[in-house]
Amino acid sequence: MLPKPLKGVVPPMVTPLLDNDTLDVKGLERLVEHILGGKVHGLFLLGTTGEAPDLSYALRHELVERVCRQVAGRLPVMVGVTDTVFPESLRLAKTAEKAGAAAVVAAPPYYFAPGQPERVEYYTHLASHMPLPLFLYNMPSHTKVMIDPYTVRTLSELPNIVGLKDSSANIVYFNTVRHLLRDREDFSVLMGPEEALGEVVLMGICSDVMAEPFSRFREEERSIIRSRLVSLGVKVVKA
Repeated sequence: MLPKPLKGVVPPMVTPLLDNDTLDVKGLERLVEHILGGKVHGLFLLGTTGEAPDLSYALRHELVERVCRQVAGRLPVMVGVTDTVFPESLRLAKTAEKAGAAAVVAAPPYYFAPGQPERVEYYTHLASHMPLPLFLYNMPSHTKVMIDPYTVRTLSELPNIVGLKDSSANIVYFNTVRHLLRDREDFSVLMGPEEALGEVVLMGICSDVMAEPFSRFREEERSIIRSRLVSLGVKVVKA
């Protein structure tokens, strides 16, 4: 079950390998339990950290099936389906749905750089075929294209697009998206880069795609941190 909006810590998982095309199954099982033991709020497979573009399609499908079976509904699993080939994105999304994943995540197709109208057209087509809720994935350092904030706003109106993972590390971009979506409390906006954690905490953000230690900040602790920041003269936006 996918909360709307998704809040908390959703770490991107590495893909443990024995060689170029063989999963380290035992290592994978230990890793999944280690992450879940950190009391996180979701798990993101086949993103940048998972090196999805460097993995064979068969291995991607195997990873999704194994992890979803092991997680067994204990938290939402998000699966990256970014690809330059639309049918491959769809096939992986269907595997994710069958395995029990909660959502899929897709960056814009890379290599050929489409304009913003083409990005709207692509995501509209993708969302209409996805069997699971879809998160936009803004990763311009790797895809070489940016999902414009106004494009995010336009796409947020589609019923199957439920959020954005922003890995641009651009706080101005992130703030602009939040402003444009200020009336959409059901739309998740996740921050990717850890180096932006301090700034987004001050902004009142309660969702992030980061590592285990940050999940330990509960509401009481966040209140203490806010109080200390206010005492130092820092303006804090309460989430």
